[in-house]
Amino acid sequence: MEEPKAESGPARRVGWRFYRALGLVVVVASVALVGPFALSWIDAAIRVQIICSVEAAEPLKGGSVTRAGSGTSFNEIEITTSDCGKLLLRRGVTAENASELAGQLMSGGNYRFEAGQGSYAIRSVLRLIGRDVTVERPVQVH
Repeated sequence: MEEPKAESGPARRVGWRFYRALGLVVVVASVALVGPFALSWIDAAIRVQIICSVEAAEPLKGGSVTRAGSGTSFNEIEITTSDCGKLLLRRGVTAENASELAGQLMSGGNYRFEAGQGSYAIRSVLRLIGRDVTVERPVQVH
């Protein structure tokens, strides 16, 4: 009696490709689900001071929506810089003071901001997915 031969050829290659594709899906899903939580945790735990040259500051009305359809809106200031990319200032910004705060960020001025280290380190990746680094405590430096 002959022993059965191990699968080889096209059937074996298809099986190997399936498991590689499945592994890739698991890795991507893990990063997509765990990544935002890890980034938020790192940003809260490790803060960095950055100095940026402000080109423009514009008050905006932002918002977010959950999967269930409920959402929230908030006021923010979009800060365009020549060396740090786009930044968002949310803390302390209200509908009443947004225009005034944006006007205080003078074009051409250098400002020190506080940002989460994780978000600031991967800011170019965040820009690819349409997110900006959120900053706090702008202070003009000379």
